[in-house]
Amino acid sequence: MLAAYPTLEDDLKLWRMGDKCPVPRVMLLGKLRATAHGVSKEVSERKHHYIELMTYLWSHPHGVTSATLADEFGYTRERARVEVSHLRKYLGTDPRTGETYLPTAPGTRERTENGWTGYTLRGVLFDVDLFRRLRARAQARGADGMPDLLAALRLVRGEPFADLRPDSWRWMFEGERFDQEFAAAISDVAHLIANRAMKDGDLPTARRAAEIALSASPYDEISRLDLAKVAELEGNHAEAAQIRGEGIFERTDDYRGPLDPSERTGKIASTRRRRP
Repeated sequence: MLAAYPTLEDDLKLWRMGDKCPVPRVMLLGKLRATAHGVSKEVSERKHHYIELMTYLWSHPHGVTSATLADEFGYTRERARVEVSHLRKYLGTDPRTGETYLPTAPGTRERTENGWTGYTLRGVLFDVDLFRRLRARAQARGADGMPDLLAALRLVRGEPFADLRPDSWRWMFEGERFDQEFAAAISDVAHLIANRAMKDGDLPTARRAAEIALSASPYDEISRLDLAKVAELEGNHAEAAQIRGEGIFERTDDYRGPLDPSERTGKIASTRRRRP
């Protein structure tokens, strides 16, 4: 597993360059954002739509034909090819290979000879992909995987896919729910970090992990319990009680806590550390 991601370190270095990164970046772990160095007026005016298109292509690494894009996005086949062309201009050319990030479709003969299966993105960086790879490498490293978990959590800027627009992303809502998948994954990673940090006495890291998890999934029960436990360890008993009350049992206009809390929830919520 450790050898499965030979480009991960280089990709992370590029990602951390921010807007100076020479390759395109697509950010989905929060509000939708994308940066690239090509030029396309059409993409600039409809950025959210093209972020959706890039994400769809990312989720189909074996290629997507114009016919498939037409079916999924309600395009005509001609419009699908035009949209891909606009996106290709926006992404530009990969300085590492000299090739476009979104290669053109070959001729009929080349398709037959080379086994072309559709349009594919090459070399574009996605925060969700980096998150997945970091999490997998952390699991492979076992007790030594904490740095990768922390690096994964640093990619999170809020709720995944936070500002989806109406009448878009139908293919995701009817298929693999990446928004839900990554919200759950963020909570899992944060929980591992928080537990390890609390055992090590690193309460600032534990708090930060729980807070990031709640920014990604505001009503996640486990993350709230982690934050409450951190507050208790810090000696902030009033804060801990408030977190437990508001996050789990107290009904508010924005959140309805579980009527029948889990056994773990009930046990933690009923246990109060004694004040010194």
